[in-house]
Amino acid sequence: MSQLQNIEPALAFRPRFTLESSHSPDTLISVINEALSREDCKIKGLAISGHATFKLPVEQQKLWSPQLSLEILPAPSGHGSLIKGVYGPAAGIWTLFMFLYVTIGFTIFVLLFWGMALISLGESAPMIWFALPLTGILVVLWISAQTGQRLSRHQINVLHDFLMVAIEQPSAEENKGNR
Repeated sequence: MSQLQNIEPALAFRPRFTLESSHSPDTLISVINEALSREDCKIKGLAISGHATFKLPVEQQKLWSPQLSLEILPAPSGHGSLIKGVYGPAAGIWTLFMFLYVTIGFTIFVLLFWGMALISLGESAPMIWFALPLTGILVVLWISAQTGQRLSRHQINVLHDFLMVAIEQPSAEENKGNR
């Protein structure tokens, strides 16, 4: 049986959660692969060697569509597994947002540093005023990321529901052992 432990707040850039399962990591990987290979499965993904990734089919994906990345580890107690999940945008979108955040943040830092150096020398520093619109751009980026998360909430629930159903199903190995 799996038990949801902690989910980060909705304002997280990439919401995370932790689950405990009574299945071993190898059994979970096989159970997930069995669920993904069913004909009626509406989720695409891959599960190998302690990692799994799920996403919606291409025809259902939007720019803001999430994917679920899992790390499946042996439980600290020695029995079962610890599943660490992260919901996030596709790698290209995540990389673009991080590039913009870092580039704009670094530019603001340089402008303010340069401006403060000029002010300390008693000169005017008009470049400091450029930091304001750049800060506004950072706020717009953050709001767009939050909007994308809200728009994808239903898709996050679909991915999470698939995971919960998949890991609660007994694997073929367990069914053989019960006969």
